[in-house]
Amino acid sequence: MNGDQVNSQVNSDPVNSDPAATPVAPSNSAEGGPLSLEQAWRKLLPTARWFAGKARIITTLSVQPRAWISAPPQWPAVREETIAVGYADGEVEDYFTITCYRPRDEAQPADLVVALPGLGPVTLSDGTATPEALTVYLDSLGLAPDVQRSLPVPLTAEQSNTSVRIGPDALFKLYRRPVPGPNREELLLSRLGTSQVTPTLYLAKHSEQGRLECIVTNFIDARADGWTLATQACFDQVDFTESAAALGAALRQLHHDLRHPSVPYPTGVITEQTLPGTALSATLLERLDRSLVDVERLAPLAPGLRAAYAAIADQPLAVQQIHKDFHLGQCLDRADGTGWVIIDFEGEPMTTAAQRLAPDSPWRDVAGALRSFAYAAATVSQPPAGSWVRHCQQAFLDGYRQGDPVPTALLLAYQLDKAVYEAHYESQNRPEWASIPLEFIHYELIGSQGQVES
Repeated sequence: MNGDQVNSQVNSDPVNSDPAATPVAPSNSAEGGPLSLEQAWRKLLPTARWFAGKARIITTLSVQPRAWISAPPQWPAVREETIAVGYADGEVEDYFTITCYRPRDEAQPADLVVALPGLGPVTLSDGTATPEALTVYLDSLGLAPDVQRSLPVPLTAEQSNTSVRIGPDALFKLYRRPVPGPNREELLLSRLGTSQVTPTLYLAKHSEQGRLECIVTNFIDARADGWTLATQACFDQVDFTESAAALGAALRQLHHDLRHPSVPYPTGVITEQTLPGTALSATLLERLDRSLVDVERLAPLAPGLRAAYAAIADQPLAVQQIHKDFHLGQCLDRADGTGWVIIDFEGEPMTTAAQRLAPDSPWRDVAGALRSFAYAAATVSQPPAGSWVRHCQQAFLDGYRQGDPVPTALLLAYQLDKAVYEAHYESQNRPEWASIPLEFIHYELIGSQGQVES
């Protein structure tokens, strides 16, 4: 929950047509003969890091190939494919792939042998994991000559999408589930071209239907992401306040750059606006009510949460475009010592495209960072006293505000809202971790930290 790209540009977070299927290397043929394209992808999908349906049962699967980028008998043969996966509950998910085909006698152990119309048996593999195939694909994109290329090297940390380093200063990112409408990451990066705290967008490729399928940005050569650095510093009981303050300043710069884009935002994208506090208060209360349905341990804390949300109802709220999923894992510390770079502008997971593009207060991003420092301390085996967290949080806050006043009630409301989300997530995925956000809520509302009812 707290990490997406490490210089590693990170994202860390179970079709099976067979319910017992597990993500292991697939056998490469059906009863000794070539597979159909659909059979091949049924076997390959459970092994793919980016496939989100591992815990679900596939009822239908179809493959929609596009025109060859490199056609047989040129090898590797490469084309784009869309895989439509249907589940028992009726939902259908579309996945986008770059697929590599080679002669059977060139097969690698994990390759699948398939039968394609008009061809003899050939092998199928993921083109992003095959340097020769990805090179063919990149050649077709029309990258500018000044984008230096080298042998592609996939990055191992990302999950929902696929990132590959394709040059000394170039990163390729394939969106595995392109969606209709504007892509938030492209929209924002294309307007942050002069920012010193974000990647530079070199190229964006869309489908004929306008869905963003891949981008190329500069590669950030980083020591590590902020989550890795902070948890290590916490474990070693090393002061991290200087880095925290610099990160706060980087977030402030990002918010400034988002208010003053190098290219105007499209019509319909709200950049700056003032909303009544009642709108935010109602949104937070609605989220709380949804979480209370699934998290019984929140019930004793609900009155205090409602009071904290009501406290901001009479305060006007200045909103703009923000990061919207800000935490330590979204920040890379440059290896050359020139500071932080903030990455991954897709927005909060599990929200619609429209929700991701809606503006919000910059203090939501600040709250995300403060909660992330608390998680960093809570996840090491023997965290030092809470003073490490408090010092990091204060340094970050000082670096961000640079003398400006802090809207205390608003910042607390955003932190509590984030903690409610965390409690919901942990209760569903890691119940043993649910006490981390619940104890924070208890401490802020009741004033003394202690055991939360289990």
